[in-house]
Amino acid sequence: MNSGLIRIIVPRIVFTAIIFGIFVFILYKIFFSWGGLKVTSQMIQIANEITKYPHAKSWIIEKHEDPCSALGGCPVPVIEIKFDSDDNWGQVHNFYKKDLNNDGWKLSLLADSVYTEEVSPIDVGFNKDGCGLSLENQVENGSRRKGKYVFHLEC
Repeated sequence: MNSGLIRIIVPRIVFTAIIFGIFVFILYKIFFSWGGLKVTSQMIQIANEITKYPHAKSWIIEKHEDPCSALGGCPVPVIEIKFDSDDNWGQVHNFYKKDLNNDGWKLSLLADSVYTEEVSPIDVGFNKDGCGLSLENQVENGSRRKGKYVFHLEC
């Protein structure tokens, strides 16, 4: 092949590939991922104010901020507080039912009837100042795990 022809074709191929890459990136940002709702300072403050369970062997606070998409909308940001304890669900629920109530959180009526179970059959919900806080056993492989607990905070 003629070297002059190569000097003309190669730059055009590279330029076309760059333009195509930029186009694909823009389409991805438009349809699948952009911005997203962020965890607020109010949520961080609330998470830090939740009393650490006295018999917790661990205490991990995680922020979940998923990007928006044209197909799925913008998911609500969530803070999760995960902890492990040898105590059963009834003990954990009774502690937080009293502790969170003292802090102004209101327990949902449905949740009040399930606190005696060994493992939580449902999420237990609390509400305060426009925020929702649920407590449950962590779910792993479709089943609730005894001794592993998680709060989900949404505002």
